Amino acid sequence: MKILSQTIYLISLFQMIFSFERGLWRGTTLYYQKGLNNKLDFNDIYYNYNISKFSIKNNNKLNHLNLRLKSYDKIGGVITSIPKTHNWIIDNNKSYISEINFFQDTKRSLIIFNYTYNNFKKLELNSIKTSALRCGGIKNYNTRLRIINISIFLNLMMKFNYCKTTIINPYYPNSREIKYSNEFDYKYFFTNEERINNIFTDNLIISIPSIINDYKPFSFIIGCFISPKDYKQLNINYNYNGILISIELNEYKIDDK
Repeated sequence: MKILSQTIYLISLFQMIFSFERGLWRGTTLYYQKGLNNKLDFNDIYYNYNISKFSIKNNNKLNHLNLRLKSYDKIGGVITSIPKTHNWIIDNNKSYISEINFFQDTKRSLIIFNYTYNNFKKLELNSIKTSALRCGGIKNYNTRLRIINISIFLNLMMKFNYCKTTIINPYYPNSREIKYSNEFDYKYFFTNEERINNIFTDNLIISIPSIINDYKPFSFIIGCFISPKDYKQLNINYNYNGILISIELNEYKIDDK
């Protein structure tokens, strides 16, 4: 009986390692795009259940900053492919696609959002795609706390009292500045009516502009609630020329000491 149990354990372990090495992931992808009023419609959702080989892709490597940022606990982190510019002067016909993947042990929470030029030659949010992916070799998972709206999210964040912020300069991405604080910055979720604030599958959270105005600085705020005591957030900051100037990885926790 003991030998049988050990054999089953080794088979399960092999399946998990094989899935990781082959990059096999399964989960549901949700796709949001513009509706009849030419605005992003969060009530009109396209579903797709996929089992796929996971990777972050982009067709313009010169204009994207690809980062792999590990969490302080070393078992999770963030993978990104972020445009270095959103520049209307150079080309006002391009699409700008950002891809962000929060990974934690056997879970991957992926969001892709796309800005394209509207009829007024303004960069406008065109679509959002989210995926809740799990390692293909694992059958059972610990469920995550389900957050259904921004108000619940903000109330939960009032309990957080520790944050490690890693600041990355896109021109020197291997050079990191570390800061610590004990509070959450609420400003992006309250002070600007032109921003889109929403929560998606796997507790993916956004606060991003609906339209990127010419010659004004802007920020993308993308977060993921990993657990009731662990929230990670990327602040992606651009200057008035649409040039990427900094990325901040904020790791919020509840310190019970």
